[in-house]
Amino acid sequence: MIVYLVRHAHVRNPRKLMYGRLSGYPLSLRGRKAAKRTGRFLRNKEIEMIFASPLQRTLETAEFIQQRIGINVPLETTTELLEGDFGRYEGLPMKIVDSTVTDDEYLELVPNVKRTYAGETLRQMGERVGKFVTKIVKSNKFKVAVFVSHRDPLLSAIWLLQGKKLIPFFEKDLPRGGVWRLTFKNGKVVRARLVYHPEE
Repeated sequence: MIVYLVRHAHVRNPRKLMYGRLSGYPLSLRGRKAAKRTGRFLRNKEIEMIFASPLQRTLETAEFIQQRIGINVPLETTTELLEGDFGRYEGLPMKIVDSTVTDDEYLELVPNVKRTYAGETLRQMGERVGKFVTKIVKSNKFKVAVFVSHRDPLLSAIWLLQGKKLIPFFEKDLPRGGVWRLTFKNGKVVRARLVYHPEE
């Protein structure tokens, strides 16, 4: 089975907050244009199903993709593809979050490290998304499917599905509107690579 993992496009966030799972964060004009380009890239890929996080930015990205590849392709939302839970930091300015949360907390690099934000770790996000993707793959219902979600849950799932050690991620690893292609054989990832980097 072929799986396309798509990060939502650019979001309207003028106050530069850690919006996390908060409602009311749609795609920006830049994001809408990028989502349309992502949809054009995915056209003619014989996609049979689209799964998306129910948050506005991911759902809008998925809908633009659906419009470009064929409105007859079903689109289903699932909480399994939600953004990570950032606990008490959700809604705070990003500069506060970036200066407070450490890699030790987020990646659990140190055993039993105290987490100040009380949300999901990167591993927990990746396990959640990876479990859902694997379930769909093993159902044998589709040959090609798209999953639209968020950067850290997607990248951590990609790393874990390949048996790789989690490391801090960078924007270049999965840009907004970007696409990773995973090839599964017998329920396991045999190939994974970034196949589309939108020109935002």
